[in-house]
Amino acid sequence: MADDLTQGIIRLDDMLSEAREALKSTRAAGPADAAEAGEAVKGLGEAADGQVKATVASGGKVEKIVVDPRLVRQGIEVVCEHIVKAVNAGLDDLRAKAAAAPDAANVDTAALSARLQELQDQSLQQMTQISDALNTVVARMRGR
Repeated sequence: MADDLTQGIIRLDDMLSEAREALKSTRAAGPADAAEAGEAVKGLGEAADGQVKATVASGGKVEKIVVDPRLVRQGIEVVCEHIVKAVNAGLDDLRAKAAAAPDAANVDTAALSARLQELQDQSLQQMTQISDALNTVVARMRGR
């Protein structure tokens, strides 16, 4: 009886792992996926004729900003405006690269939906078996 329960739990865990993998494979290159795949997607932006450069990583994180020291002479407000422009350009570049990623265009949502429905049905069946096994154990314990 305990073996049935253990096998049911293991099978349920396997099904949940399959569901997570299916969902993971459908996501466009997000921060975690890009790092795992070794293909970090980055956006590059410039402003002030290249005097300000910004690098934006997956997930919209600003990774690096480089400002030509000569630009500082124009005042902090001007420098800040150019930084904002460079970062926004980097974000636009990042979005364009993410949209062009091959994985984003190849998602078969109908197949994914069908597979998730199958996993849900199997998990309900496993949970019923686990519940039945627990009920049997409880009944035997009360019978003693």
